[in-house]
Formats: sequence, C-alpha cells, structure tokens
Amino acid sequence: MKQPQQTHGTPETRRSFDDEFKRQAVALMETGRPVRHLAKELEVKARMLYEWKRKFGASVSSTTPAPTDLGSLQEENRSLKAEVARLRQREEILKNARNPLRTRLARFHRIEGMKADYPIAQLCTVSGKR
Repeated sequence: MKQPQQTHGTPETRRSFDDEFKRQAVALMETGRPVRHLAKELEVKARMLYEWKRKFGASVSSTTPAPTDLGSLQEENRSLKAEVARLRQREEILKNARNPLRTRLARFHRIEGMKADYPIAQLCTVSGKR
C-alpha cells in the first residue's frame, strides 16, 4: 500500500511491505545472492534488507528447514509436477465447458463430448458430480 507523504512541498510515495514480503526477501538474502543486486531487483534500499534480516533472519531460518537429501527433493518435485498437470487439465476442462452444466442431460452430453480428451473421473469431478 502506498501512502503519500509530503516533503518540502513535493509529494513522495512511501511504500510499506508486509512481513511475508520481508521474510521472503531475507530468505533470498540467505541464498547468497549479492544484496546490492537483490535490492535493485526488489526496488528497495540495501539498508532495508539488512534491517529486515536483523529483524526476521532467525525466524526465517527456523521456519524453513533446509532439505536433507536430493531424493526427497526429486520426489517432491515429481509430486508438484503431477499436481500442476492435474490443475492445468482441470483448467482446460473448465475452459472447454463454456456453457454452465445446469441439467443432467446437458452435463452428460458435455462429458460424452470431452471424454476422448480427458479422464471421465476428472470430467465428473470438475462438473460437480463426484
């Protein structure tokens, strides 16, 4: 949220950032990225990043445990990719179903027309019949 602030007759805008943004910025700092580059990318002053790190640094480290092994990261990556694929498929089904699925017969015909492209269980779930 921007708040106008008057300084010597010229209006300035002062941005405020929520704690979640500050924590994410600190987490980015802790990855080893140069603070100067990060500050430019986030459009904040480097000193603000250091202040946020002093305030939120310990809590960011304790709430985000570092992954312990490559296998668990790969498994999580596979599961997230599957979830993204499922959500994209759901989105595509909803895009293709332009008319609302109001009656049973209309819903049946819509599912029949799209069953070659999508799993019937997914079509039924998206249409609200599962």
